[in-house]
Amino acid sequence: MKKFFSWMLPAIAMLAFVGTSCNDDDEGARIEPPTIKVGEISLESETSSNVVVTVTPSENTETWYWKCEETGGETDSYVSVKGSEETQLSIPIELDKDYTLAVYAENAAGKSEEVTKQFKMPSASVSGDLVTFEIKNLSALSVDVEVKKSAECTRYAIGAVSKFANTGGGEDMNYDDDTFIESAQRSLNPNSDYPFQPYNTSDSDGIFTELTLNKAKLQSDPDNTGLIFTPGQVYVVGIYALNASGEGTLYKKEFTVPEVDVTKGQVNVEIAVEADDMTLTSVSASFKADVSCAKLITSIVHKSTLKASGFYDMGEDDQMKFLASNTAQCPQPYTGEFKRDFSTAFSPNTDFVISAVPIDAEGNIGKVAFFEGTTPGISFDGLGKIETANVTQTTCENIDIQLTVNENVNEIRLLCLSDADFSKAVGSDLEWVMFDEKTYSHLWTVYKTSEISNIQIAVDEMRRGLPFYIYAVTVDANGNISPVQNIAELAGLEGETFVTMAEQQEEGIALDGSGKISLTLTEETVDGMTTVNFTVAKGEHTQQAWYFRDSSGATTAESLKEVVKRLFADYPELPTSVKSITFDTSYKEEYMVPRDGKYYGDVIAFITLDDDNKLSLATFHEAGTGNVTK
Repeated sequence: MKKFFSWMLPAIAMLAFVGTSCNDDDEGARIEPPTIKVGEISLESETSSNVVVTVTPSENTETWYWKCEETGGETDSYVSVKGSEETQLSIPIELDKDYTLAVYAENAAGKSEEVTKQFKMPSASVSGDLVTFEIKNLSALSVDVEVKKSAECTRYAIGAVSKFANTGGGEDMNYDDDTFIESAQRSLNPNSDYPFQPYNTSDSDGIFTELTLNKAKLQSDPDNTGLIFTPGQVYVVGIYALNASGEGTLYKKEFTVPEVDVTKGQVNVEIAVEADDMTLTSVSASFKADVSCAKLITSIVHKSTLKASGFYDMGEDDQMKFLASNTAQCPQPYTGEFKRDFSTAFSPNTDFVISAVPIDAEGNIGKVAFFEGTTPGISFDGLGKIETANVTQTTCENIDIQLTVNENVNEIRLLCLSDADFSKAVGSDLEWVMFDEKTYSHLWTVYKTSEISNIQIAVDEMRRGLPFYIYAVTVDANGNISPVQNIAELAGLEGETFVTMAEQQEEGIALDGSGKISLTLTEETVDGMTTVNFTVAKGEHTQQAWYFRDSSGATTAESLKEVVKRLFADYPELPTSVKSITFDTSYKEEYMVPRDGKYYGDVIAFITLDDDNKLSLATFHEAGTGNVTK
């Protein structure tokens, strides 16, 4: 048509010069509404779930519209396309479902008829594996697994498992197909009671790394456990893929972790630690790498550990190789400069080394960097001093303390804890606790010199009658701290503690009952906390029993009786901490602090009511002292 109009135009112009007149009523050639054609709908490829279709609007089309929706499903909006060019659409669909494609064209004269086509692409029309994958960019520290799913694959679980029980190889197998499939099925369909996922799952193409090839977290947890490689270790990468019918197929490949090579990569990284980033027990560091950095490993270690390994006798390349080989960390994606807090088990004035291992997109290990520093030390060089102390009680509710100090004192820090609380919170770290304001200020109270002549410390009713440790340091005008002083000793009291007044109990709670019980108890201590399981059987003269937990440090029968008297003061009304016992029923108490050497543990006390309606402390158990049958 374009060619035709180009050839006819001179002839039309000539007619204007041979007397042909123009009709004022003629509005020109009539514009017709457009038309539109839709070609055959087919799969884009044998492994794709996209369909393709060619749409041909007429040349007088200004805009045309299309939509593709599942038959009987929700109504979709039309997509508009400007112009009249023939266009091929690529439309994602789900196999084995009915769809309707609708198109129409539009111009100033109106709309075309809507053209609709119904179609359905069966799973049988898709061939090949449910998934294909490739192991790429493998290094001693990292790997990428690129996964492409076919149209027939609905979902898949992916993970990597060490092939052998011994990381160096051997005959003992660690991986087997049945176990992997079971874990994959649990990942795809987590148990609602405990939705633990060994592996990550997906319904689309993706790239998985050493971090995401091992989830080992609850379904709701966005983090991954990851993998830490050892050179020579053989891994099996498994993908368990589901088709539209829910049937699963396992695909797997192996790779062997190569030796550490720090000669190929060119990525640089910088580590920065400011003075304010260090406390007595923690360090914060900033990391900034080149734009070519894809992953980064950051770690911290005692400098003494590196010295013992001969690190400082190595050349630069060997040092980088040593740090890269001993990170014991999984690489993390690097997206830009960041800051990391290292919480350590360091003591004050400890030398440390922070390292950073950069990795580029091809898996090459870059220029390993490290930073050496020392945590702040404890120093008691303040000029202040507490000259005198007086510690008394007029009621069991408060401890009254009066102090005098020398002229160099600006303020004091006063710690006052029952012996049990002191054992748990302070122990042998008294100087550390009194010095480290950032970490331990919740354990002590600051008083100005104008306040120290009349200090009152409230005594919780559960701790009345117990010994208290009272310690203090002074802070001078320069912020320097003086040596720790024992206020009880300074006040001239016997021993290291001040023994508080016991609360006067109402008469009638004599605890002279004769009720007996039989106790069967087992305990287990994990990560410093004890779980106690026990059963109570009814004994002679007993009609009822109760138990309660106590953390006050009362670990003798006499001190526990004082606690019982307080709790049962309003008997038969009892606080919620006292629990009624159903005989021959199993009970569990968790997260109990166990006895540790000279430090007290939490206690479970058992109370009985005998046939004469008299109460008694039948028995008690201190966590961490072993199983009981009595």
